[in-house]
Amino acid sequence: MKKMGRMVLVVFIVLGMVSFVGVKKACADKVDDLIRQLLYSSSIWVRESAARALGEIGDARAVYALIGALRDGFWGVREAAVGALVKIGERAVDALIKALGDEDWHVRYEAAKALGKIGDARAVDALIKALGDEDWHVRYWAAKALGEIGDARAVDALIKALGDEDRNIRRVAAEALVKIGDARAVDALIKALGDEDWYVRREAAKALGKIGDARAVDGLIKALGDEDNEVRKAAAWALVKIGEPAVDGLIKALGDEDNDVRYAAVEALGEIGDMRAVEPLIKALGDEDREVRGKAAEALVKIGEPAVDGLIKALGDEDSWVRYAAARALGEIGD
Repeated sequence: MKKMGRMVLVVFIVLGMVSFVGVKKACADKVDDLIRQLLYSSSIWVRESAARALGEIGDARAVYALIGALRDGFWGVREAAVGALVKIGERAVDALIKALGDEDWHVRYEAAKALGKIGDARAVDALIKALGDEDWHVRYWAAKALGEIGDARAVDALIKALGDEDRNIRRVAAEALVKIGDARAVDALIKALGDEDWYVRREAAKALGKIGDARAVDGLIKALGDEDNEVRKAAAWALVKIGEPAVDGLIKALGDEDNDVRYAAVEALGEIGDMRAVEPLIKALGDEDREVRGKAAEALVKIGEPAVDGLIKALGDEDSWVRYAAARALGEIGD
């Protein structure tokens, strides 16, 4: 019991005073004791605190013990071990890669999580292999880790993961492709705009916007009519990012029967600011939907000086609302 008390005291010192160089050096001499407490203590608190202490000390001797702690029955201990391995950093990478093949799925997914946080590209091939793991937790954290590392070698495997039967895997694969932003994924991401899960559709739109490939325009314009508002916003943002190549498709979308599509198209055209949109936007001042009309006026104000001639012409329109909106837009541009 006295030894246990001393060990707890050491843990407190490490966690509370590790910034003091002298204390940290002294605690480094306690690594073996901390490892024993991590692996054999019956107290959850002591095991968790020992893991945190080993991370603060940062001694590579603790790596295999910390990996062993990834199979601990308590989440807090496992998370503390992951945090410690991340702090040890690149010196833990080889052992963590090996742990991706462990028979215990807890170890495999926690290892993938740690590798993602460390961000070392040496882990990419092993994480790609882990995308085929039988356990969805492992596949999830492998995909997330590949996104955090951001290595283009993972693109083909992440494209395949977009077809995973588990929506959680599809979600994180789409997130990873957003971060990597590789044009090889365009066709798969366009297809993912039709995924049954709204989150996957949103992330696919975001990825397509980051990549900026004109092939995505038609699919993104269709997504402006998505039932989910988050997807619609992401699609509009993506079209703005694509820019000039999206203008013709957005102008066409001003004639869509869906108010939401027309509204989003008007907004995107205003952000892009292409002269080709001026006449169609002036026409949209007469849209049957009040919100579309208002957004068209805002879009013309954003385009600014290039829209003035068209707005002056619109002052003679037969529709009183168009005349009013044109006059107001001209006033705001003049300000």
